[in-house]
Amino acid sequence: MHLQNWRGAKDRTVDFGGCNETDIIADNGRGKSTIFDAFIWLFYGKDQFDRKDYEITPIIDHVKMNRLDSSVEAKIAVDGQEMALRRVYHPKWVRHTGDTEESFDGFETKYYIDDVPCRQKDYNAKIDAIVDSTVFKFITNPSFFLNMNWKNQRDILFSIAGTVSDSDLAASNANFAALMDRVSGRSLEEYKKKVSAEKKKLTEDLKQIPAKINQTRDLTPESKDWAELESQKAAKDAEIQKIDSQIGDAVKQNQDVYNDQKKKLNDLNAMKIRRDQVFSNAKIAEQKRVDEINRQGVEEANEANKKRNDLALKHDTDRINLDHIQSTLNSLLLQKGNDEKKLETLRKEKDQLLAQWKDVTKEVFETKDSCVVCPILKGKICQDPDVKNNAEDMNKAAAEAFENNKAKKLEDINAKGQAKHQEIGFVEGHIKAFDQKINELTGQKTDLQNVFDVDEKTLSEMVKVEPVVVAPRTIVPEQIEEWVNLNNQIVQMEKNLQTPAIGNVDTSDLQAKKKQLMDERDQIVNQLSQKAVIDNNNAAISKLEEESKDLSQKIADVEKEEFLIAEFMREKIEECEKRINGRFTFVDWKLFDHNNDGSEFECCIPLNKKNGTPFQVTNTADQLNIGIDVINTLSDFYGVIAPIFIDRRESVTTIIDTKSQIINLIVLKGQEEIIINNK
Repeated sequence: MHLQNWRGAKDRTVDFGGCNETDIIADNGRGKSTIFDAFIWLFYGKDQFDRKDYEITPIIDHVKMNRLDSSVEAKIAVDGQEMALRRVYHPKWVRHTGDTEESFDGFETKYYIDDVPCRQKDYNAKIDAIVDSTVFKFITNPSFFLNMNWKNQRDILFSIAGTVSDSDLAASNANFAALMDRVSGRSLEEYKKKVSAEKKKLTEDLKQIPAKINQTRDLTPESKDWAELESQKAAKDAEIQKIDSQIGDAVKQNQDVYNDQKKKLNDLNAMKIRRDQVFSNAKIAEQKRVDEINRQGVEEANEANKKRNDLALKHDTDRINLDHIQSTLNSLLLQKGNDEKKLETLRKEKDQLLAQWKDVTKEVFETKDSCVVCPILKGKICQDPDVKNNAEDMNKAAAEAFENNKAKKLEDINAKGQAKHQEIGFVEGHIKAFDQKINELTGQKTDLQNVFDVDEKTLSEMVKVEPVVVAPRTIVPEQIEEWVNLNNQIVQMEKNLQTPAIGNVDTSDLQAKKKQLMDERDQIVNQLSQKAVIDNNNAAISKLEEESKDLSQKIADVEKEEFLIAEFMREKIEECEKRINGRFTFVDWKLFDHNNDGSEFECCIPLNKKNGTPFQVTNTADQLNIGIDVINTLSDFYGVIAPIFIDRRESVTTIIDTKSQIINLIVLKGQEEIIINNK
């Protein structure tokens, strides 16, 4: 590598000597990490912390040197072939029309491959053909993969483990087999979403029932001692009847008048009962009307909220599906990238074979005349006939052997070329299939994203509807036409009764007492009318409570199914864990953990295989070796190795074996200049 005016490196060359391991030794702040940053920047324009073109221009005495090109160049071996890469950070100084001095106009980046200038697009394409940017981070930095988001770690580990068949797993467990029958025609993940959606809806319905019950109870009058009220009413009726008898006895002097008066009293009482019944019926009808309005209000609010809840559930499901599609796309793109790299390698190998074939084709046998030159008379052709004949035979045999060997080499090269051609065709077909699937999924994602955005806007505009509770109107008897008509008749009948029919018999006290009793009886009848309202509301509450029990049972059944799905997935994950952990030497991966209540949750925790301790609390040496173990596995999986930069290597004495080139950054206190030690 050669760094020029790049951060603190004015002109630094690092010769790795073609060795598998190199130590870069110096005190802190002397530029060791700069070499690592420069290596990454050469490939991707970023440093080890993913910062793009970060503080590249050197600073001298607090002044940034904006007139210097900053460049990094490296010679690397790609599939055994040497390649030179160079990236230059060039400041642009221009003189605008009318200006006497140049002004700084920002930076531009220049790119070179094997000292030939090229466009950024071509440079990046060349880099991508060598190694994917994400894979590059995995296999050059021992800590990168271990510090990734745990969900991304799980996805990659599952890719490494390969597929565990659901049918094979279900064959070992009758409950699992029954589960697979219910899943029929869908993926387990889709079935899990369906079960989750069903549980969410049932839970939402269950949550609404207590509010309905409370609302019905709020509208229910307080219960009273109905038997006592009936007893009081019967007592009032008996007293009224007794007074009627007393009044009748007072006018008994004239039987005809008495009978007529008694009939009028009976008619009056019947009329009052009828009038009271009209008033009671009006209050009952009003209560029923209000109950029906409130019931409809609750149903309408539930229906309105159902649309919103259904849309929210659909929206959540679409979000999960979008994430799933994107995850699948990422995986397909990664696999396609691997195949494209493989295709590039195959094509290079095919081109190399073609070049070999052309070179061999051009080979021509050259006659060796040196054997007939006289050793005594130097420069003269020997005249001995035997010598000449032997030389001709030797040249003829050599020519024949040359042609046979040439034909054999051409045949061998041609066979290898045919094999490469077939392999290229297979990989090209694979890439085409990936492109077709990627295009299909991209279209699905676009369509689903459009629906998702529309639903999100609709949800933001929808508000939760609360039912409006209507209180019963106060029933005023004077506003009831039938009651008014009956009351007018009663008033007239009472006037007729107030006219003494027999002599001067005075029954006014009895009439006043009777009127008081009738008013008291009316109050009792009014209270008794509330019993029907209470009975109706209690029946509605009982129905809601039964519905609550039914929903609770259904939720329990769904939760049982969720538990079975989780158990199935856990066993599947455990099988994946076995496969995954079998690929690693120093690290085990824990893909499930438990809460304090014993419930399981997904995770991705690296553990030291020696003692089972989590990666974060294991010692520094084991952490580094775990990182290298991960790199070894990922390099095997992705089919590419790259230099591993190990910072603070002085703290670790021994590392595990790896095919990758090792570059150790070692702190040596007091060492001002960088020392390069190739092993």
